[in-house]
Amino acid sequence: MPKTLVGRRDATTHLGVSLNTDAKSLNNSAKLLTLLRPGHDSASTRTAIIALERFFSERLCRGDLRGGSGDAAAATDAAAIKYQEWFQKHYKLFTKRLTALLSGVGFEARKAGVDAQGEEAAAAGGGDGGGRVAVEPKTQVLALAAVMECARSEHPGRFNNELYAAALTAALRGTGFTPELLGALASRYLTMMDVRYHTYATIAKIANEVRRSGGGGGGAGTESSAHEGGGGMDGGGEGGVIAR
Repeated sequence: MPKTLVGRRDATTHLGVSLNTDAKSLNNSAKLLTLLRPGHDSASTRTAIIALERFFSERLCRGDLRGGSGDAAAATDAAAIKYQEWFQKHYKLFTKRLTALLSGVGFEARKAGVDAQGEEAAAAGGGDGGGRVAVEPKTQVLALAAVMECARSEHPGRFNNELYAAALTAALRGTGFTPELLGALASRYLTMMDVRYHTYATIAKIANEVRRSGGGGGGAGTESSAHEGGGGMDGGGEGGVIAR
């Protein structure tokens, strides 16, 4: 294995470990989020997914997305408000990029200077860019697992069916719904009654949309640059929101 790949993976692992063990390393999340975009080493992308899923799911369970414990003093504290806004923005970008991975096809820019808007335009069939790159099945399966964990953790005891429906729609309407992804869905999640219900509902909705439009269409799951902004707690890095 090339030394450059080994070094890159070691660096990604270090970012993930620091993010989950050092409270001063929150901005590592922005660096890891960049690895969920197309064009990166697949192993590094999977390492980033694992680290980010652990980071976000732990904080979702403790209520960070909902404003924590609800302490009135904390709610009015400027630092606490800033952290909550930062957390919401980065979490939504995480779920958005997982959904894009589930669509099965990413976009590889022809040159490093192509921005997010250019990526979206090229992925839609125009703009300045390069070719489409397939997402590895192992990466898709891991992205699905992360989506399901987040959907379970946002409100403990309540499943976020909207997040699941968005992810499933991206997978079904994308161009890379693999046997591995289907196998993971069937064996791990469709055994649960609520997941089966929302799966059937999502498939029925897609079928109705296709019937009304008179045909199919892929490409769900691409990112919208209009919702991406600055990311770190200091204003740099990755950031953004997705429409639910």
